[in-house]
Amino acid sequence: IYLTTAYPLEGQYKGYVVEIIKDISGSEIVDTLPDENWGTLHGHIENKNIRFVTDQKTGLYNIRYLQEKLPYELINNAGKGYESAVLIVDIDGFKTINTTFGYDAGDAVLKRLAHLLTGCIREDYDWAL
Repeated sequence: IYLTTAYPLEGQYKGYVVEIIKDISGSEIVDTLPDENWGTLHGHIENKNIRFVTDQKTGLYNIRYLQEKLPYELINNAGKGYESAVLIVDIDGFKTINTTFGYDAGDAVLKRLAHLLTGCIREDYDWAL
């Protein structure tokens, strides 16, 4: 099990981040867990990580994911000579849907749009939020 801590730098090195990765597999906290809890602990951590970067209603990635991944992906793609595209979708009159038909109807529209978007992207290469 690894603990990762990221520290954004300031001043002359603003825009860079130092990441510290520490193996905590042999720590007292981890060693006190019974063996049968390893799978549960891993599942719990994975679940928290997924919930942190996804919207609970639509299942799409959220703004946290965008803020973390987009700069990396753009730089990475440019370094490889790949092109990148960002598509921003706006639902005209969405506020009217919520006020006229209620938030459950608005949620249904968002879920349907999320389903349509995820059906149009390459699973291993693209992401929608």
